[in-house]
Parts: sequence; structure tokens; C-alpha cells
Amino acid sequence: MKIIFYGLLYLCFLSKSYSIPITQNSFSGQETFQNFNNFTPSDTFGTPVVDGVTYQSLTPGNSRLLLSGLGNFFSNIPGSSQGLNLRAGGTNPTRLKISFSTQVNRVGILVATTPSILFSLTAFNDASEAIESVTGLTPAFQTAVFLGLETTQNISHIEINELNSNSQDTLFDDLRFEEVIFVPEPGSWLLITLSCFLILSQNFKSK
Repeated sequence: MKIIFYGLLYLCFLSKSYSIPITQNSFSGQETFQNFNNFTPSDTFGTPVVDGVTYQSLTPGNSRLLLSGLGNFFSNIPGSSQGLNLRAGGTNPTRLKISFSTQVNRVGILVATTPSILFSLTAFNDASEAIESVTGLTPAFQTAVFLGLETTQNISHIEINELNSNSQDTLFDDLRFEEVIFVPEPGSWLLITLSCFLILSQNFKSK
């Protein structure tokens, strides 16, 4: 009977484990938010760490990170900062890694470049295994796209990749992230209650 109990618990866990793409409106309003308006050029040297968040360019042949004032690239996104932003990439496809020092289950960032380009955001767990990816296309010339993901696993870091290179730099802004407390759905609670009832019933009969 205990095997049934633990089996049901495992099924509950599986039923609640998920990864889904999200929008900017998916956040609680209490999330951690980082733009680059208070950055200085020295803040982007090497592999900068800001408030526990590490930024690292993995672009082949170009590991530099720069500050950019091209806030107009984000003007198509309502509520975007449109101030200073992070610039990475070059002639090779841009690849940016962002690592977190806290528990993160929900994350999103704005990405912009010159022509219409397809980008992906991939989340990784504590074992550096890919959890899930989402993709987004910058809609037009000098515009941005929001990439966001929510998952029940802890996100140790994300990687943003330029999937069809334009030989131009990529701009990043308005990173937001937060922990999510997942509560079992009513169906999961029903399975747990049923399994407990079966165990109590079996123990009563054995007496």
C-alpha cells in the first residue's frame, strides 16, 4: 500500500512539473528588475556581477560587453526603460549567458537588434542541463522582442542565442526574474488525500 502512496505522490509531482513561455504580464510585480541605466563602462569589464547576477558573453571570437544608449530600439515594447542597455556580439552570432545566485523559476528579458532576427532563450537547471527553450523574432528594423520562461525547476542560468546572424551587435535590457512558490492543484491534493485514506484503511483492517 505504501508503494501506491509513493507512486501517487510521484504522479502528483509529474503532473505539476512544467515549463512554459511567458509574457511581461506574467510577473507578480514583486520580481527583481535590472536595467542598465545606473551602469558605468567599468561595470561591463570582463564578466560583470551586479546584485548577484553574472553577465558573460559567449559569442565566438568576441567576449566584450559594452553599454549602449540605443534605447529607441526598445520603443515598440510598452513600458520598456529605453535608457542604457547592454551590448554584445559582433560579426559572429551573439550568445549571452546570465547566471543567478538566488532561486529563480520565472525569467524574462528584452532583446533587440537591427534587422528582423530570431533569438532563443534557454533555461538551465542546477546541473547545467537544459530545461526548456523559447524563441522570439524581432518584428522589424530596430525593434525588440520579449523572451520569457517559467519552470518548476530552479533556473541557475539562461543563455540567449542569435539563431540567424546579422553580423551586428545585439542589445539587451529590462531583465526581470523571481522565485515562484508552486502549490499543488486540487486534483493533486485529491490524489494525496486518496492515497492517505487507502493507507489508513489498510492499517485499520490489519488490526
